[in-house]
Amino acid sequence: GTINSEVEFIDKIKAELALMFTQDTDRKFVETVEKTLVEKLNITLPDEFLKRWLKLSNENKLSDQQIAEQYDDFAKNLKWTLMENRIMKDNAIEIQSQEVVDLAKKRIDAQFKMYSPQPLTEEQLEQYAMNFLQNREQSSRLLDEVRNQKVFEHLKTVITLDSKEIDYNKFLELR
Repeated sequence: GTINSEVEFIDKIKAELALMFTQDTDRKFVETVEKTLVEKLNITLPDEFLKRWLKLSNENKLSDQQIAEQYDDFAKNLKWTLMENRIMKDNAIEIQSQEVVDLAKKRIDAQFKMYSPQPLTEEQLEQYAMNFLQNREQSSRLLDEVRNQKVFEHLKTVITLDSKEIDYNKFLELR
């Protein structure tokens, strides 16, 4: 409803592609930093203890084979979580509850925009966000997302980035 010419259409497409590419490069940055830090810091975990703990904490729902197959991913995630918590503690990074609410509102607003051109009022967004955050899994997921954002915002200030423009197909090969 806001595009009135071919030029405006092309500009809109360019802006949306730029946003998409920025999100893709941020995602690649996150993957690379996590992988590099987990490999380089080489944290040793009590693997046998953790495997027993996984079995007991899942009320024996996981077989020994499933635990063996999934353990490497679990261990990598645990190592990253330990590093992330240390980064937050050492740099006094805190998460305010309003940040989680704001992210919930942003996600809900985006979801509604896909189905309705009529925007939600701030009051409606707030109400939907509060209902959404009543679900413990959802609120935990959003809290993790805010934590990740804050840690990586900090890391971007202490890591020297070497920005390069590359062809999109070459970028896809990096994955």
